[in-house]
Amino acid sequence: SGNVYVAVYAGRVVKRISPDGKVNVVAKSSFPWSPTGGLVAPNGDKWLLECSMTNAVRVRRIAVNGREHIY
Repeated sequence: SGNVYVAVYAGRVVKRISPDGKVNVVAKSSFPWSPTGGLVAPNGDKWLLECSMTNAVRVRRIAVNGREHIY
């Protein structure tokens, strides 16, 4: 759909930039986690790679319906 997603580590958010330039926050990470990257699956689920202040890592899936699961 032409969107670009940006993981803002210091702000603990993921932003979506649409082709017309509109910017929206589409995910927020809770302390002590911050997004470092991710992808959008063909079905629209968002998969985020998050890192903590202690260098622990996790993957968080945010389904299209808003449900979240941490791996």
